[in-house]
Amino acid sequence: MAAIRQDAWTSDEDELLAELVLSYIKAGSTQLKAFEEAGVQLKRTPAACGFRWNSFVRKQFREGIEIAKRERKNLHSIYQHSQKNHIISDNDMVKDVLGNEEVSNFFQKLDMTVITLAKTKMENQRLQNEIENLNNIVRENAKKMEAFDYLQSEYQTLLDILNHARERTTSKTVKK
Repeated sequence: MAAIRQDAWTSDEDELLAELVLSYIKAGSTQLKAFEEAGVQLKRTPAACGFRWNSFVRKQFREGIEIAKRERKNLHSIYQHSQKNHIISDNDMVKDVLGNEEVSNFFQKLDMTVITLAKTKMENQRLQNEIENLNNIVRENAKKMEAFDYLQSEYQTLLDILNHARERTTSKTVKK
């Protein structure tokens, strides 16, 4: 039995998990089967993959999931329509209408587009989080600067009082 990993997930692993789940959704298969495949490829348990998908990754790929579901539905309706009109046989559902190579190229481009979109969305989310963190740091620094300015003002007031006291003390001793 292969060793089961318990280390933190990387963004590459998240992307691979997303690619697998989205491709299984498009194909009309179950997410459980995708988790099993991901578990093998990532050397993690299917349960760990399912947990990671449901707790984190799925939120990053909402749009990709919707696209995959629409694609599955479109393919299903093409198939249903072709069955009603006897245009496409069971074995060659799309091949008879379009060339096999055209269909393959189309789906490869579509897969790459979905993957690119998902990666862009994840990067966008990461950058938004980074911007929020930087804004928090700027706000904290502004508060610290305000406190520093206040302390500097108080310090200057204290120095003025001490100088004034010294001048008065010096002038009284000189008069005596």
